[in-house]
Amino acid sequence: MEKITLKIDGMICQTCEQNLNGVLRAMAGVERVVVTLNPGQAEIDYDPEIVDLQDFREAVETAGFEVV
Repeated sequence: MEKITLKIDGMICQTCEQNLNGVLRAMAGVERVVVTLNPGQAEIDYDPEIVDLQDFREAVETAGFEVV
């Protein structure tokens, strides 16, 4: 398992936080996710043989946010 922290732009409320949390948790290879509205980040524990940074970027953007 590896851990990554992504800075997320575009979250404005707790519903945004909850939605992104659900999107990331549903991804194959993700073990743990903690999304926080302030400071706008997502901490993810994941299996790098299954999922990678590009997968996370695509999922975040599909959910309507941006990895910065």
